[in-house]
Amino acid sequence: MKRDSMPLLALVIFLGLGFLAGCASIPELQVLYKMPEPTYRLKGKEVVLDIQDARPSKELLTPAARGEFGVFAGNLSFSFARYNEKGFKIGVFSLQEVLEKSFRKRLEAEGLKVLSGQHPGVPRLVIVVEKLQLDYGSRHWVAEMAYEARLVKEGRVLASQYLSGMAERVKLIGRKGADAVLSELLTDMINRLDVAKLFAQARLLP
Repeated sequence: MKRDSMPLLALVIFLGLGFLAGCASIPELQVLYKMPEPTYRLKGKEVVLDIQDARPSKELLTPAARGEFGVFAGNLSFSFARYNEKGFKIGVFSLQEVLEKSFRKRLEAEGLKVLSGQHPGVPRLVIVVEKLQLDYGSRHWVAEMAYEARLVKEGRVLASQYLSGMAERVKLIGRKGADAVLSELLTDMINRLDVAKLFAQARLLP
């Protein structure tokens, strides 16, 4: 290698390392969904899961939370835990995918076979997310969520539930409180859904 090419090579390596360090420094929200104790009350039944994002703003972080959290690419590091188990990470996903995977686990805990796409004659559980955001103020992380669950068959809404809630954590060091408060909120809001009651109200149980 020519001596005069050495400074150029060193510059390329330096810039490359800087780029990798910059990418590695982008923080991720780490979400853990904890499944409830399985009941299998609806074992043998099928349902199509449909998650609809009806939020006025598709941003998960408010401007205040974004200013405190730093650069946020929008994807979530997602883990789930079976009942009374520690849990494990399964990958990095969009918010839509995290919701789909979490609600699917919730339905499977009831014994349901969860389908995707078009299945004539199979009831559709439509989750209409109206609010889901992470905010920050007065040294507190605050997460809020609201959604309506509709059990639909052949174009008719047979039963519905509306749920809303909030979780709050004091910020200590770094952003771990943000991870915890969002995980707590999602776990609570998804597990509060009374799937068996929806099926009973829709007269889809014997």
